[in-house]
Amino acid sequence: MDKASSTSRFKRVVPLQPIFAAALLAVAIDAALHLLPEGFMTRTLHLRAQEIVQRQAPRIQIMGDSVSAALRPPVIASQIGCPPEEIANYSLPGTSPLFAYFTLRREIEAGRIPKAIVFAPHPGHFSTPMFERLLGRFATTREAWDYARAGAKLDDMLFGGVCRLSYTMRYREELYGVVLQGDREFFHTLKTPAVSLAITEAGLPKPEEPAEGSGPTFREGELPGPLLAGFSVDPLCGKFVERFLDLAEAHQIQVLWVSMPGIGVLHQRWERNGDLPRFQAYLEGLAQRHRNLTLLHPSVDPWPDRYFSDPRHFNHAGAWRLSEQLGQELAAHLRTHPLQP
Repeated sequence: MDKASSTSRFKRVVPLQPIFAAALLAVAIDAALHLLPEGFMTRTLHLRAQEIVQRQAPRIQIMGDSVSAALRPPVIASQIGCPPEEIANYSLPGTSPLFAYFTLRREIEAGRIPKAIVFAPHPGHFSTPMFERLLGRFATTREAWDYARAGAKLDDMLFGGVCRLSYTMRYREELYGVVLQGDREFFHTLKTPAVSLAITEAGLPKPEEPAEGSGPTFREGELPGPLLAGFSVDPLCGKFVERFLDLAEAHQIQVLWVSMPGIGVLHQRWERNGDLPRFQAYLEGLAQRHRNLTLLHPSVDPWPDRYFSDPRHFNHAGAWRLSEQLGQELAAHLRTHPLQP
């Protein structure tokens, strides 16, 4: 069969014009979407990462994700009896525990070195490195290369690169909701200003204690996928948590681990399935390998639903109560283990 007849038959079997037209349309749509601002969470992530390397290092900084982002430094400082500026909440919403290594390295290289870190990642966020967010929204070229050399899969690296280049892929979940569910919240949040670290430091009045039985009632089926899946440690996530602790130790930074409370049905599920002892064993292993790590509050305590706004995040009353509890535990720890001047 000659080449001309083979090409002709391929064109009859697979019409190329509609494929090319669809590809051009997809490129045109993605180019148009690039005219929009970045999503609210991405802009907040970028702003906070920039502030962390520009501010003077606090003596104590909190690191974690969107759950620990609710902790209030002024409330914690009032329990310790120190000036509010000595404590800062550097939690980055929408991240996994491995982001802490890259954040701390940026901070140290900028000459900002805290005395202690309260590390408070949610126990349900260890099962995935969130590589598409790391590569698509956060990492520098150097950090992406470090992630690749740590053993990342080639297809994950390629997909993360596509997310970096394509607005459609970077916000595919949000756009999916817009197209198929009619949820326009994503477009509404494009007008919302990014949330600075200063918002966590603002003095707010203490909320009223919610009445027993008030607020939402969460069911096990409403738990997000990672929490339903139970506790596990993704190999890359675990590797970068170890690097984070090594980096802190190399710069004489004490790390105080605090486990976030959960709603009652999460605690029951994890207790029933053996996730709680697995999590405790993981923490004890970390503490044995890293001399600078103290398990300040390792247990995942069950809290009433009235302190949560959804199955994972605290409401204002819950955030205040947790901040008071953390402040009291920190105060007790610092009385016997004072920070170096």
